[in-house]
Amino acid sequence: MLLRLIRCGQFAGRSCTPLQCLRPSVRHKSNFKTLSALSQTAEAKVRNIGILAHIDAGKTTTTERMLFEAGVTRRAGSVDSGDTVMDFLPQERERGITIASACISFPWKDFRINLIDTPGHVDFTVEVERSLLAMDAVVIILDAAKGVQAQTQTVWRQAVKFGLPSIIYLNKMDKPGANVEKCLLQLKTKLGVHPLPLQIPRGETKTFSILDVFAEPEKSPSRLAVLEALADEDDAFADLFLNDPSSLDAATIDSTIRQCCIDRRLSPLLIGSSIRNIGVSQLLDAITRYLPDPLATTRPVVSERLAASTGFYGMAFKNVHDKQKGLLTFLRLYRGSVRPGMSLWNVNKNQKERVVKVMEAYADELKEIPEATEGNMAVVSGLSVTITGDTLVASTPTIHEDSPGTSLVPILYIPDPVYFCSVEAGSISQQQALEDALNIILKEDPSIKMSTDAEMGQLIVSGMGELHLEVLKERLRQEFKLDVYMGPLQVAYKEEPTVQADFSHTLIRDGLSVEIHLRLLPSMETGPFKRLKLAPIKGVDFTSVYRPSIHAAENGVTAGLSNGCLMGSPVTNVQVELLNFNASRSALPAIIALAATQCVRELLRRSQCQILEPFMNVVVSVPMNLVPEVMGDLAKRRARIKEIAVLDQETRCVMAETPLAEMLHFSRDLRTATHGMANLDVEFGHYEPVGNDQLHRLQNRFL
Repeated sequence: MLLRLIRCGQFAGRSCTPLQCLRPSVRHKSNFKTLSALSQTAEAKVRNIGILAHIDAGKTTTTERMLFEAGVTRRAGSVDSGDTVMDFLPQERERGITIASACISFPWKDFRINLIDTPGHVDFTVEVERSLLAMDAVVIILDAAKGVQAQTQTVWRQAVKFGLPSIIYLNKMDKPGANVEKCLLQLKTKLGVHPLPLQIPRGETKTFSILDVFAEPEKSPSRLAVLEALADEDDAFADLFLNDPSSLDAATIDSTIRQCCIDRRLSPLLIGSSIRNIGVSQLLDAITRYLPDPLATTRPVVSERLAASTGFYGMAFKNVHDKQKGLLTFLRLYRGSVRPGMSLWNVNKNQKERVVKVMEAYADELKEIPEATEGNMAVVSGLSVTITGDTLVASTPTIHEDSPGTSLVPILYIPDPVYFCSVEAGSISQQQALEDALNIILKEDPSIKMSTDAEMGQLIVSGMGELHLEVLKERLRQEFKLDVYMGPLQVAYKEEPTVQADFSHTLIRDGLSVEIHLRLLPSMETGPFKRLKLAPIKGVDFTSVYRPSIHAAENGVTAGLSNGCLMGSPVTNVQVELLNFNASRSALPAIIALAATQCVRELLRRSQCQILEPFMNVVVSVPMNLVPEVMGDLAKRRARIKEIAVLDQETRCVMAETPLAEMLHFSRDLRTATHGMANLDVEFGHYEPVGNDQLHRLQNRFL
């Protein structure tokens, strides 16, 4: 049955209990009998989806209403009240935003939906990307009054990267200023989406309701527009539409929409107001009707040998540390099933792992199960080296022969941190506990980096933004009960060489000598140093060199590039070649690494390095009469104005590139200057060389 006219208060769900959640949420009694039956759902009836959106577009509210519609909860949780099922961390409830992705499985009619609610804040972009590894499709939620926003574009690019089909949901349609036509235009121009509107709004604000386009008369413009869009994308449908329109029944239309959606030619568009339960049940129907099941999802495999085999393979998409159960790994099962005691082979680490327990999480309860089946997600314990993005396969000799380091899915992209600060324990007795806690958090969140300042001996933590590091501090205090001090935030500058340099260095230590000849040159590939390239000069042969010696030299090069010659910042966009190498037979790896480090540091002094600073993409939506105030503030921050776009008759959108070093307190100052009437979106843009004036300021500050 196609989508029908709904009003606030209509419910279509069935009674059940929550099935799976990444972390503990709220306490309630689980009906394990119902859950056990659900766990046996056929793979064709499974939907693995994610909810993606800009912050405050209504992701968590929509998810809470889905659980209420499905009968999972007796009362829909509220973000404002801090009693949601999905946002359960103290930091999430205090701020009213999603910080950690949360997954829950529930039945809708005769389907099982595995849903992941993701963060919308730019600081937690990596949390979104790793969740995408487990999804087969996404629901993109827009605030109907604000349209496509900065983080909407970011999460859309991530979904496109993984080739995920999508449904677009315009939320907050009862909000003043909601505009479907504006959203459709922005979806086409900003995201390149071909939306397929399946619903029509009726009324505004309190009188808002929804009408299905197929409830309209046959000759209505909205109905014909949908059929014409389908005819443009599907030749068989076009033939029926032109020659035998009476044969276009609901099943034919639905199957065509589904195939166009799976092929990413069209994105069905629905509307609603989640806070008032308008359109949520229809969204659930669309998810089960149009989005793919695991069988219809194409995923790359590790190798041709694996593709021909019939063994298990899956992927770890999240790690969580539980105080009682230890490290828990969340797996997406692409083929086969996983059972307690099963041996798995980590392809990325080239190491054997053993599953101790297989579990499903029911809100704050973890229930052991005998088996997790293909196409679903599972929680397992006992995996010691597996981290986010690692591929796991059946532990068979056939798989062992494959080359290590290959991956089932695209490697998780983790941007370089843009902020860092020192972190100190409140007392010497807590120092080890602090390091242990940070190591646990680093396993959970791969976007946080930790290092030790060689001169001061301080622990340094790096993150994606102010909020990211604030949450880290609160976790250390609340979860791990540590009294910690975190220094002021500092911008993560980088250095890069501008010219090529060669240098041959000899190190003699304890009667042992190491001679190493390296070439350092700017790299066309952006990013940190990856590997040492062997480029022997004429007459040099590396085949007789002991491989661990090359590995030690590579480690030394990496260490040398971790601190540049100008500000001690990491060196990026660099390539290093090994031209010649000679070492005493008994030279230790540490001595070889030291020689390589010293050689690299001399090369950096010769390669005319320059300092790079991070620039942020800034988007400010503001009333037209306040644009001068915004422009003036941005001008003081060395911003480059890219465009001033017209959102509507009264609102303008100022887009600029601004150095991160100038962004501190910008949100507060903007709120003051515009009397709270501006909306700010910020995301990382790129690194570029600092200007002469800024270079002098940095030299006076750091040198």
